[in-house]
Amino acid sequence: LKTSWLEPLVTYSGALHRFAKQGCAAQIGLMPECDAEWIAHYTRLNETIAGLLQQQKPHDALTEALRNPPYSAGEKAVKDQIAQVVLKAMGAFREADVKSAVALLGDDEQVALMKYLYRFWESGLPARQNASFFPWHSALVERCGHGVIGRAIYDRRWP
Repeated sequence: LKTSWLEPLVTYSGALHRFAKQGCAAQIGLMPECDAEWIAHYTRLNETIAGLLQQQKPHDALTEALRNPPYSAGEKAVKDQIAQVVLKAMGAFREADVKSAVALLGDDEQVALMKYLYRFWESGLPARQNASFFPWHSALVERCGHGVIGRAIYDRRWP
């Protein structure tokens, strides 16, 4: 019998499913596995960001805040807490420094930042604070092109 061209894909997909189900991603430190781990991650992240901001390293703080978005967290409260850490890191920048901050981010961090911008606009923050996100959006589109908007909006995973 001739094997189907789908067999390697099904085998690969099954291996990935088993890998995720066994929690191997969490075991090797790629992402927290459950909300308790996300809460512990938030506590460490909050302390790290506060330390970096005290050391006057806002670029490092922003990169660290965006490095591991809580896509797999189940509780909205956990995602909200981590979003506040990102907001704190963003608040350390003057408008004139936004373009350089965006330029230092990697592709994944840029998409995560765009997702956070839309999340913040959706959350009903005060108008003055919402207006402060427009330079970030503009810098992201200028740096990455309009594709970053599509990647952010059409990805089903949201921080």
